[in-house]
Parts: sequence; structure tokens; C-alpha cells
Amino acid sequence: APATATNTLQSLDYRERNLAVYVGQLLGDNFSVGGRYLISQADLNQEFPENRKVRRKSMDYLVAEIDRVTQRLPVFDKIKFDDDAFFFLSVDEMKVFAAKYKERVGLPLMVTGVTPSTIQREKIETLVDAGLVEIRMGIETASEEMRKEYKRPQTENKVKKAAALLSEYGDRLTPYYDLIIDNPWESEESEVETLRFMTRLPKPFELILYSLTF
Repeated sequence: APATATNTLQSLDYRERNLAVYVGQLLGDNFSVGGRYLISQADLNQEFPENRKVRRKSMDYLVAEIDRVTQRLPVFDKIKFDDDAFFFLSVDEMKVFAAKYKERVGLPLMVTGVTPSTIQREKIETLVDAGLVEIRMGIETASEEMRKEYKRPQTENKVKKAAALLSEYGDRLTPYYDLIIDNPWESEESEVETLRFMTRLPKPFELILYSLTF
């Protein structure tokens, strides 16, 4: 019998309550638990070093959980993965997920929490074929000084390559880029540097701005 959210081995080990419905008919599911990124200006890494490890669901369990909810509540028109670790899946895992998702769910898909370092052509191609229509990538800043401050090691060249790759699927995929603004310690020159850099990225794209205020 096909795997469902209630007959997999994982459901015997623990029960997770992380499936949420968002306004605008978005179904969100964080399929991993843990942390893969450093957190600057915080003590969480020292307090919870075990969170550097990530525990995640199998692809069977993940798709079965989504399928179960969409079958019981057939009102959704999009699935959203709001999970920073989704693109840490291997290419093989991504292909398994995409095949099962396309067969059992088939709704348009949005993935957030992507970084220039985790984007790969084969992963993007696989997900677009499965229905990926929106993707959100964190750029934060184009200033080398601020990248060090935010502990974001991606280079300007890596960001440009990632944006160029996403633009190749522009007829089916809309990219959203995160930027951090209103940093009281960032100079005006640094802000201008970021704005100029963004004008050199392939269009179209959408911006999501985060205000760093205290």
C-alpha cells in the first residue's frame, strides 16, 4: 500500500504538528527540524549546539502528509515550503520528492529560504517540472563588509550566477530576493552598493525587504 501520513514508521516514533494553513490558500509545511545556518549576534548556537543537526521527514512521509490534507480539504491552490533546509536535499532526494509530489499533489509550489550556495541547476529543473512557480532567495546585501557582519559567505559572483540560473526559467518561475535594509550601522555607500548590484541582476524579480530595527 502507498505510504500515508499515518502508516509510515515515522508516525510510530513521533507526531509532529507543523502543518499550517496560511491566508491566501497557502499550505505551509516545515519538513525539517534543526538549524543549518549560523545566527549572528545571538547566543543560540552556544545554548543549543544540537540544533546544528537537522532531522527531516522522508519524501514518502512528506508527500503523504500534504496529500492527506489536500484530499480532506480540497480548497488549496498552492503549496508553500517555508523551510531554510529544503534545498539541502540531495539531487536524488529532490527527484524522489518531485516525482511523488507531481503524481499525488500536483499543485503549484513555492519554496522559500533558498541561498545562492544551495541552488543547483538540476534541483531547479527538477522542481520546476514538478510545479515550482515561486522561489525566494536570501541575498541580504551586496556589501562585502555587511556580508561579513551578517555571516553570509556567498560572493557577489555566486549570487549573480544563481540569479542568472533562475532567470532561465522566467517563463514559469518568479524569483523573490530578500534584502536587509535600515541597518543603523550600515553606511549610505554600502546601501548604494547593494542597490546598484540589484540593478545588474536579470529581470523580472520581486524584492522582499526586511527592516533591521531595534
